[in-house]
Amino acid sequence: MVLSNTAVIILGLILLVLSIVISIKTGVNLAIPALASSFLLGIVLMGNSLGTLLGYFPTRVVINIIATGLFFGFVMETGTSEKACSWLV
Repeated sequence: MVLSNTAVIILGLILLVLSIVISIKTGVNLAIPALASSFLLGIVLMGNSLGTLLGYFPTRVVINIIATGLFFGFVMETGTSEKACSWLV
């Protein structure tokens, strides 16, 4: 099935709103229904393969976000940030 760009945008917005509603009603993390709806849109409705869809995933950005979060969590747990701030001030 080949969809026009406008149809893909409209379906994407509808699925996003539906994901938000599901997340609010059930209390699950928004990422779960949003990922499911993106796979539905990408694979079933647009006809892309799973490899193509996973190729769009920003792996480097996610790894940087996780590494930065872990680093700052470690800094906060060890008290290094408090010592550095008191030394600077």
